[in-house]
Amino acid sequence: MATPPRVKAAIQKHNLKGVNKPKKTPKAKKAYVVMGKEGSSYKLVRFGMQGSRRNYSASGRKKFRARHGCDQKKSKLTASYWACWLWRKSSPKVKSSSPSAKREFAKQRKKRK
Repeated sequence: MATPPRVKAAIQKHNLKGVNKPKKTPKAKKAYVVMGKEGSSYKLVRFGMQGSRRNYSASGRKKFRARHGCDQKKSKLTASYWACWLWRKSSPKVKSSSPSAKREFAKQRKKRK
């Protein structure tokens, strides 16, 4: 089934890679945006607290998941699903478009070397 034109327009407007692929938002009220798809339904979902720092430790992820009830099944069209997806066991790197995030990432890479 082909992607509807309105969904393609929203994906292009927000510079997303495709459906179900979150991206950091540089100047918005929320930290991330994703075009969620479940079945034949599509929805633009914004989630995450802007400016909050992530805790990558295993205990921090475990506490977040317990606090937000991430063990329960949720729809991909909800912010709760994507927040839990971001904090899963093997947390992925989400593509960021902001220059400050890219500079920070470069600093972290230099420290590792």
